[in-house]
Amino acid sequence: MAPFNLLPDATQLELTNITIDHITHEITAIATTRAMEALCPLCHLPSRRVHSRYKRQWADLPCCGQSVRWIVEARRFRCQNPDCSRNIFCERLPTCAVAYARRTVRATRVLTALSFALGGRAGAHLAEDLSMQVSHDTRVRLIRKEANTADQLVRILGVDNWSYRRGKRYGTLLLNLETHRPIDVLPDRTAATLAKWLANHPEILVISRDRGGEYALGSRQGAPQAVQVADRFHVVRHLAEVLERSFHRHRHLLKHIHLPVTNENAIPLFVRYARPDREHRKKQARDKLVERYEAVQRFVKQGVSHREIARR
Repeated sequence: MAPFNLLPDATQLELTNITIDHITHEITAIATTRAMEALCPLCHLPSRRVHSRYKRQWADLPCCGQSVRWIVEARRFRCQNPDCSRNIFCERLPTCAVAYARRTVRATRVLTALSFALGGRAGAHLAEDLSMQVSHDTRVRLIRKEANTADQLVRILGVDNWSYRRGKRYGTLLLNLETHRPIDVLPDRTAATLAKWLANHPEILVISRDRGGEYALGSRQGAPQAVQVADRFHVVRHLAEVLERSFHRHRHLLKHIHLPVTNENAIPLFVRYARPDREHRKKQARDKLVERYEAVQRFVKQGVSHREIARR
């Protein structure tokens, strides 16, 4: 079992002091950085020349019903690369908190999950009960920041259509199949629109799409370097359609197939291992469907209109 760590990252921070305010019910933890050197964010060269020190404050996950605030003494370094445009830089602590952040990575992850599950105001009310003070506007910003992945590099792209209004208007949904998240929505499903979007993403290597001709043309025009593949759903669906047509074409031959009969009294496997309650419910549903079908047929023979049949 891994040991419990109060620190966001024990490899980068060292705890120096903890104070508890019994009036505000807030825990204040003070820490310093451990690393002897830091990498310049531009040239990525290490530096040990400390320029100055400053304090960063982060909100963290609550502990025993009390809010936790970190005060971290970070450092500024001088870049030792004479060709670098940045002379002074701040050390980065990406596993603790991203640059300019006011809360830790783990606290942001939890707040984002609550925001997606409950939304803005409801999530803010629950966070307040959990001693994590944050406004509903901040939660909306977390959702938008998490959902705005259009600028990320996409190597495997999924393309499929979706309907604004079924049978009337369709659009195109684009997904990053490595993260399994939608990244953009196109207003239509034409080849020109898809090609224009793909032209701005030359990093795409594989495009998984349906068998539509517009998507095939748009993929060739916008991403000629990408390999086009059919997605699994349409492969299975088209395979089933081909098999159905083949069986229908040779249905007269199926009547001549004789299945071996071992024991007429033996209970088939699919009945032997089936749940009786489930089979009973299936039989009830089928009987109800047959009864409704027969009633509709009686109304049709009596000359009742379709609208009247639907109303009854």
